[in-house]
Amino acid sequence: MTETPEMPQVYTRRLLLRPFTEQDFPAFMGYHSLPETYRYLFKVQPDPQAIRERFERALNPQAEHDGDEIRWAVIKHPEGILTGEVMIRLTCKASRQAEIGCIFAPSFHRQGIASEALTALIGVAFKRYDLHRLFASIDIRNTGSYTLFSKLGWKQEGCLIENMWVNGEWTSRYIYAMLARNWQT
Repeated sequence: MTETPEMPQVYTRRLLLRPFTEQDFPAFMGYHSLPETYRYLFKVQPDPQAIRERFERALNPQAEHDGDEIRWAVIKHPEGILTGEVMIRLTCKASRQAEIGCIFAPSFHRQGIASEALTALIGVAFKRYDLHRLFASIDIRNTGSYTLFSKLGWKQEGCLIENMWVNGEWTSRYIYAMLARNWQT
């Protein structure tokens, strides 16, 4: 992955994954402002200023150093509606490893959009960015997410018990992962 990553636009049957534009901010602010969006995200819900800062980072993706990330806007076409986002966060450049994740507006849950978008993102991560291993960190209460990753063929590698204090409670997480060679088969 490089410092100024080339972000391909990716079309699926119903979706377009593309770089964020300034016009996406109202919808981005809308779903990031909802408490249910952050229920399982290991983060405190951000205030409006923090949401704007997160959006600015999405507009200027980096992929040179560990911790850098690239976020794609997930657009439902032909309607042109921003449904959410998917991301790749470089966790160890030397080992070609990254974390992937997604956030979708609650009104687009349970429609297969996450599965379609993540399938496209996984292909980009392994083929375009030549990553060796991807992983996802999933709150153990988020049955929809870990069921999704299981259906995509990912393996549960472990469970971190009460490893983070978030929103006034201890949270536990599953770690799901996939190697490039397993995705290709």
